[in-house]
Amino acid sequence: MMFSLMNECAEELRNFLEGPASRNEDLEIKEIMSKFTTDIIGSCVFGLKCNAINDPNSEFRNMGRRVVEPSLNTVIRMLLSILIPILGIRILPWEVTQFFITAVRETMRYREQHNVVRNDFMQQLIQLKNEGRVRDDDDGDDDEVDKADIKKEVSTLCTPLSERAESNMADSIGERT
Repeated sequence: MMFSLMNECAEELRNFLEGPASRNEDLEIKEIMSKFTTDIIGSCVFGLKCNAINDPNSEFRNMGRRVVEPSLNTVIRMLLSILIPILGIRILPWEVTQFFITAVRETMRYREQHNVVRNDFMQQLIQLKNEGRVRDDDDGDDDEVDKADIKKEVSTLCTPLSERAESNMADSIGERT
C-alpha cells in the first residue's frame, strides 16, 4: 500500500547521495539514515513531505530527534509514568506532542477540504474518524477500531519505527556507532 511512497523517499535519498559520491566524500550514514527514516515516516504515517534528507533544519526531523534522544527529564517522566500510571505524566515534552498533534489535525483538515486521497496511514485515520472503521481495499473486510486510539496509534507507531529503522539501516550499510 505504501510502497510507492517509500520508493519516492528512496529516490530522494539516491539523488542526495549522488553529490557526495561523485566527490568521494565520507558520510555520516547513521544521520543520513535518520533523515531518510524521518522522510519515510513523514510520508507514510503523516502524509507529509518532510524533506529531512535535504533540509538540515527540517522541523519534523528536529521534533523526531527529540522523541528518540533520551534526556534526564524524559527518563524520569518515563519511569514515573510506568511506576505510577494514574498520575497521567507525559513522556514527551508538551511542545513535541503538540507539534505532532497539530501535524495530524492540519493534514486531515487539508485532505478533507481538498479531497486529497493517498494510500498511507493518515488516510486510514481519516476513514476511522469519518466512518468509525478502516476499509481494507485488498480483501473488502472492515476493521472496527476505537476512535479514541488515533493519537495513541500515531505516537506509538513513530517512536520505535524511527529509532529501530535508522539503526538497522546504518548497521546494514556497515557503520557502527
